[in-house]
Amino acid sequence: MHAVLAHVVSSGTGPGLVAWVPAGVVFIGAAVVGFAPRGYRRLGGGLAGMGVAGLVVVNVLAASPPASPGYAIRVLTPAPDASVTSPVLLTVCATTPNGAPVDVPGPGRVLSVFIDGRQTLESTTSSHGVFVNRGPHAVRVEVLTSDHREFSPVIDTTVHVVVTGGGPLPAAIACPR
Repeated sequence: MHAVLAHVVSSGTGPGLVAWVPAGVVFIGAAVVGFAPRGYRRLGGGLAGMGVAGLVVVNVLAASPPASPGYAIRVLTPAPDASVTSPVLLTVCATTPNGAPVDVPGPGRVLSVFIDGRQTLESTTSSHGVFVNRGPHAVRVEVLTSDHREFSPVIDTTVHVVVTGGGPLPAAIACPR
């Protein structure tokens, strides 16, 4: 297993690093206005104004969650309320509203796996082995954009399992086609 170095960015959380570019333009423009010779102040004011406009655009666009790709997901394995061993084989499948199978998560998307509300895995494949402690657990899977933003509506599903101990990873099962 590898450590997860990402997080879920819910809609309305803001643009993050993208906002630094227009913020830098605002800063440079303000510095020109404050410290450059008189002839350059108009240029500095224009730069600062463009930076402020860029910040507004970036924050408005980033606050809008991306539209759903139009499919629903389900956990094929493990079955709901199953008794399983760790590592748990987790296989996620997807279908369109008319029932056609879809590759999950799909291009530009990732699957984020949560065990009891804590993100434990992120992947671009639909089948994984997940190490889970003994006992009952809620396994939630969510499809996110590759930059970790939630879709609107959220694409997720949850199954409950009971881990009885350790064992070998079961053979992967393919989603029905």
